[in-house]
Amino acid sequence: MAFNAHLPPALGGVLSISGNAHGRGDLDLLDWSALAWARDISFPGWRLLLPEFLSRLDAGSGAFDLAARGTGRVLTSADLDFAARGVVTQLNDGPSAKFEQIGGALRVVHAGDRWSLSGARVRAVRSGRRDPNRSST
Repeated sequence: MAFNAHLPPALGGVLSISGNAHGRGDLDLLDWSALAWARDISFPGWRLLLPEFLSRLDAGSGAFDLAARGTGRVLTSADLDFAARGVVTQLNDGPSAKFEQIGGALRVVHAGDRWSLSGARVRAVRSGRRDPNRSST
C-alpha cells in the first residue's frame, strides 16, 4: 500500500505513506512495517486540522522521516528523523516559547515488557540565544 500527496497550501508540502504486512491467519501474528515522510509541513495548518493534539503549536514548519515495525497491534521499533524551524509553542499558562530550530533522530525499541529510547543529533535552538555549538568568527 502506498499514498503520496501534495498537500493543500494550508497544510503545506508533500506527504508520503507506505506500508506492508505479511503473515497467515491470525491478525495478532501479522508482521508489518510502515514508512512515512513529509517535507515543508506548515504547523499552523496542521493545528487547525488536529486541534486536540496540536492546540499549543502556533507557528513553524518542518519535515520528518518515520519508519515503524511491529507484529499485530504491537510496535516493535520506530525510527524518527525530524527537523523544524521557526517553531512557536504556547507553554502551560505562560508565555510562548520560540525556537529557531528543533530536530534530531529518535529510536524506540520494544522487546517483551521493556521499552528503550535513544536519540542522536537532538537539538533545540531558542530564538535570540546563541547556539553553543557554533563557533563565532
